[in-house]
Amino acid sequence: MRGFVKKIGAVVLAVIISLSVFCVPVNAKNNKKVLKVAFPESAGINEVYEDGSYGGSVYEWLMEISKYTGWEYEFVNGNADELLGEMMQGKYDIMGGMLYQKDLEKYFSYPKYSMGSNYSLLIYPKQDESIKSFDLSTLNGKTIGVYKKAGHKIKRLKIFLDSNKIKCKIKYLDLKDYESCLKNKKADLMLGSDVYMNDDYNVAAKFVADPYYIVTSHDQKEICKEISDAMEEIYAANPNFADELYNKYFPEQYINTISFSKSDLSFIKNAGAIKVAVSEELYPISYKDKEADGIIPDIINLISEKSGLKFTYVTAKTYEDALNLVKDGKADILGGFFDDSYFADKQNLILTKSYINVDGVILKNKNANTGSSKVTQAVLKGGNTNSASKDIVLKYYDSYEECLKSVNSGQTDQTIMPSSVMESLYLKNYYPNVIYTSSEHSLPGLSIALKKGSDSRLYTVLNKTVNNISETEAGNIKKDNMVSIGDNKVSFKSYYYSNPTLVISIIVGFIILVAVIILLFIWFKMKNNVMKVKVEEAEASSKAKSEFLSLMSHEIRTPINAIIGLTNINMMNEDLPEPLKKNLSKIDSSAQFLLSLVNDILDMSKIQNYKMVINSECFDLTKVINDIDELFISKKEEKCIKLTYDIDLQNKYFMGDSVRIKQIISNIVSNAFKFTEEDGEIILTIREIVKDSNSSDVFFSIKDNGIGIKEDKLSKIFEAFEQVSINYNNETGTGLGLFICNHLVKLMGGDLKVKSTEGEGSDFYFTLNLPIASEKDVKKEIAENNITKLENTRVLIAEDNDLNAEIVISLLEMNNINVERALNGEEAVTLFKDSEDNYYDLILMDIKMPEKDGIEATKEIRRINSDYAKNIPIIAMTANTFEEDRKNAFDAGMNAFLSKPFNVDEFYKIISETK
Repeated sequence: MRGFVKKIGAVVLAVIISLSVFCVPVNAKNNKKVLKVAFPESAGINEVYEDGSYGGSVYEWLMEISKYTGWEYEFVNGNADELLGEMMQGKYDIMGGMLYQKDLEKYFSYPKYSMGSNYSLLIYPKQDESIKSFDLSTLNGKTIGVYKKAGHKIKRLKIFLDSNKIKCKIKYLDLKDYESCLKNKKADLMLGSDVYMNDDYNVAAKFVADPYYIVTSHDQKEICKEISDAMEEIYAANPNFADELYNKYFPEQYINTISFSKSDLSFIKNAGAIKVAVSEELYPISYKDKEADGIIPDIINLISEKSGLKFTYVTAKTYEDALNLVKDGKADILGGFFDDSYFADKQNLILTKSYINVDGVILKNKNANTGSSKVTQAVLKGGNTNSASKDIVLKYYDSYEECLKSVNSGQTDQTIMPSSVMESLYLKNYYPNVIYTSSEHSLPGLSIALKKGSDSRLYTVLNKTVNNISETEAGNIKKDNMVSIGDNKVSFKSYYYSNPTLVISIIVGFIILVAVIILLFIWFKMKNNVMKVKVEEAEASSKAKSEFLSLMSHEIRTPINAIIGLTNINMMNEDLPEPLKKNLSKIDSSAQFLLSLVNDILDMSKIQNYKMVINSECFDLTKVINDIDELFISKKEEKCIKLTYDIDLQNKYFMGDSVRIKQIISNIVSNAFKFTEEDGEIILTIREIVKDSNSSDVFFSIKDNGIGIKEDKLSKIFEAFEQVSINYNNETGTGLGLFICNHLVKLMGGDLKVKSTEGEGSDFYFTLNLPIASEKDVKKEIAENNITKLENTRVLIAEDNDLNAEIVISLLEMNNINVERALNGEEAVTLFKDSEDNYYDLILMDIKMPEKDGIEATKEIRRINSDYAKNIPIIAMTANTFEEDRKNAFDAGMNAFLSKPFNVDEFYKIISETK
């Protein structure tokens, strides 16, 4: 579709010329193979479409001229004022749609021939019923708004008014008031052109305005001469070239609002439903598909929309029967009459204006001698009984299909029918003995027929409405119904006789295809069996891998939990000697490092299996920063490396996965410590850019002045197991950190990037869009986790590992919490069942235990028919950290999930929140 173009017409363009400030031109180069064309968008003149292509009368003139000159063009779009001013300065070679003015010759060179003439229109609002386009006297006393600088147009308007003896008031307006004079009711009519027309306006009159030209800049005399020579050749070949272009881009006639009289409106209001007779067998002109359909019903529906009349259909088997329904008074109108007014008069009928043209075709029997003295012609019953020639004998049939069959069988020599009807018949059947040619003249167009003596007001309303149907509207209805022909089923017989070779080829091809399909089926079945075995092997391998990782996670995390737990408990003793505290700190650091290795391997597995999940919860970004700072206190002191912060936040609380954000930053900062020498510096930058009241873009950057990364290694740093720089601090690692960080950032909607120069340092940075936490979320987040509220409560622990149980019991008893332990899930269920209601306040449930695991134990407790069993908080406490482990725990009825190993703060936080 063509794009929406600015409504700046040729007339407005010419007026702008007279208003613009004249500037001294700059000479352009002559004899350019590529000419620059100033091309301001203007409907019908310079058009630019959505796909970037061009159109309009100026464009088509230039394309035709290029056939004689060999020129190519560079089209420059833009504002009409600006392009005009630049054209006057000589910045462009050509500009079209320009009116001639004597004082502009110093800026432009005009060719010998114009590109045509435009037309002026007197435009008025549709709602103004006092103006009639067919009665110019209704313009007397009206006010016409004109653009005060459009001198030539105003002069021609006065000539038009004087020659038609019309007395109007002319109101001279500036451009802004002129363009809105009808909308603001400053004038009754507007002197305009096609570019000002829209659905709210009618045309009262149309008259020739001024010729307009394709001009060159003043010094481009040679180009101007070549334009003149080319236009002379164009007009010599086709004197109507300019008129044809005008008619292509501007309408020849205008469809105004229907002028219904008071009597018309009264009739429309009180008429009731008008009965329309149509034939059921004139596809696609009219036919019955549950209800009346086709070209005629679509036209009747359009008439109903335009007039307000209501219609109902009376269907008949044949055209003759439909005609008789009107003659017998059983229908008010015939929806489509095929013949002319002379024959209608003989039938005692009157016709409206034709609403659609019908293309006729002559269909002849290929063996008939139509050049003989007598020719037999098949015609539709109810059609014209008067032959155009005495040498033609007419035979009548009920339908066009019977007419065609009679020609095919040789009963008649020829028939004439609408081309659309012929196409639909050929889709249903094949007529091998029929040849067809275009008719020498079109059939009379379809009209609405009424019986003589019918209500004249009905005829008046119908005829006014039919005259208001535009060629475009009628053409669209015809086109839509012609397209629907293709939707009809084609008979095999018709298709076979039309394409015998193709049909045979299809049958042979079908047989070959079936054979190939059978062979392929056998081959695919064999291959499928092989692939099935491979899939089963892959699934078994994947399952074994998952089970191994799960087992590894559990078996390694269990002793790590003991190491970290006991270390934390001992470090809580304030009486420890300083050397022992340092040793314990080193043990904790080593255990945390071992835990990070396990976590990296598990994270990589989750990423590769698309099981990594990003959580969204309220968190304090400043707390994340503080946690990171505490994490690297010892490293800063140990390596004499400065860790500084550049923080710019407007908000403190956000929604997101703080654990993963902390993991990304700490991993990259840890790398920076590894590859930065003593007295170096690491800068953590966090900047917030508020997008709206709901979210912000938060920029993170970790920059160091360490050894940097070689340029050829940058593309590999985010790959698994890659370590592309020399580690001067001899610190170990898996090579998975940046691989995991990169994927975590992507999962959160960001993109981890790096800039690095060898010997100068590296800068890792990314941006995350984080929702700003609501006040409710913030209050929930900042609420203190008070472990003291659990004093004197009773907790049941189900834990088979003595060391892990000892750690948990110690942490709880330090806070005056009573603890009872079950060695497995079965014992935990028994203790719970044997207890009184509300005896236990909380259950800490290990997952992997002998006899009965934590999942089954939880399910069994939840199935107990009591509010106590259904509501007691149960917290999973396990070394299994896969997402499916969490899901299984929550599905079983657990309230929270605590991963081993855990730190003391995390432990207290979860149990206090859950309780």
